[in-house]
Amino acid sequence: MNWVMLWNVMSIWEAFLDFLGSYILPDIRFMHQLCFYFVLIWMSGCIGLIASSILLLIDFGQEAEEDPEQLLRRR
Repeated sequence: MNWVMLWNVMSIWEAFLDFLGSYILPDIRFMHQLCFYFVLIWMSGCIGLIASSILLLIDFGQEAEEDPEQLLRRR
């Protein structure tokens, strides 16, 4: 799922919750904010996972540049 698709889904969801909050259930605004913060936390978790994966790949790349015989002895 790319960012544009995610943005479109969130815009549709936001419009739906605005409709519910304005016309049907005035207290649904709390759920709207709750869902918004959940998505923010989820996206920050995904960004953190990607960043940690990149850092691990960099670390493995630096380890591979060391002397192969020394790596074999260490393992």
